[in-house]
Amino acid sequence: MCITAHKLVKEYDLIALEDLKIRGLAKNTKLSKSIYDVGK
Repeated sequence: MCITAHKLVKEYDLIALEDLKIRGLAKNTKLSKSIYDVGK
């Protein structure tokens, strides 16, 4: 994993992580189907 992370940082200079509240996003009826499809 460390080697993969190193390669990504070397290539892209930055890695950003985002903690999303999936349940809150799923309440949006326009997004909910897409969100649950990704989780499968």
